[in-house]
Amino acid sequence: TRIGRLIRFCRLHFFADLVLMINGALGGMTTLMWSFAIVTVPLYALALLLHEGLGAHAREGSSAAEGFESLGMSFYTVFRCTVGGDCSNSEGRPTFVLLVQDFGWAYGVLFAMTSGFMSFGLAN
Repeated sequence: TRIGRLIRFCRLHFFADLVLMINGALGGMTTLMWSFAIVTVPLYALALLLHEGLGAHAREGSSAAEGFESLGMSFYTVFRCTVGGDCSNSEGRPTFVLLVQDFGWAYGVLFAMTSGFMSFGLAN
């Protein structure tokens, strides 16, 4: 039928390179999924930790903790800070500098360690 003719047409030598490219792209999907997991797990752990520690302050209206009121927003804020490079609140002030000023140096150390880990992990 028509599908059979299409498959026989694609077996021509002309399409050999295209078939190799498609097979390579499909073979790389497992590597892509593992790298996605390696990036996502530490960010999720940090987002969970920051949400649990700062979520109540964010709900009370603290501008320093405004990105951590829900787990989803916390994950988005952490992703934006470590991967995207835009780490500011809605007023344009740096999020983690405000966190260190309002809640202590431990949040700064935690963010610095995560940023360093992600920078080396993403670069290599």
